[in-house]
Amino acid sequence: MAKHPNLPHAWRETDNSLTLEFPPTVPDGFIIRIVAREESIDLYARGFQTHFDDSPDPARLVTGALGLARDLLSPAMRLRELLAGGTPYRWFIQRRVGDKWQNEEEFGLLFWNYLGQRSEALYHNTQLPPREAAA
Repeated sequence: MAKHPNLPHAWRETDNSLTLEFPPTVPDGFIIRIVAREESIDLYARGFQTHFDDSPDPARLVTGALGLARDLLSPAMRLRELLAGGTPYRWFIQRRVGDKWQNEEEFGLLFWNYLGQRSEALYHNTQLPPREAAA
C-alpha cells in the first residue's frame, strides 16, 4: 500500500477484529474486505470468501491475504458470479492467463434454487496495475 498512497481504503476496528476494506471504483467493480482476528484472516468479495489460517506464522497469513487482495484490485483477476433465479449461489476467483481466464478459487452455497433460471455476472477492479510477471 505504500507504493499506492491514493488507493481508496478504510480501516475499522472492533474488540476482536480489524477490517480493511477496498471500495470499488468502477461500475462493475466489487468491494474487497479483509477481516483479521487473532487466529485467522478472512477475505470477502461479494459472496465469495476464503479463509487464511494454514500457517502458525502471522506474517504469512497477512502476506497471503494482502497478496490476493492486491491481485483482485487489478484487471489481472476477476470475480465470476453464478446466479439461479436472480440469486447468487457460486463465485469463482479467476486469473487471466494469456487471453483466457483460469479458475483459482471457488466458493458456493450448499442450498440454492436449483430450478431457477441460470445466469452469470462478471466483476473486476482496476485500482492497481497487474503485477509484472516474475522473471
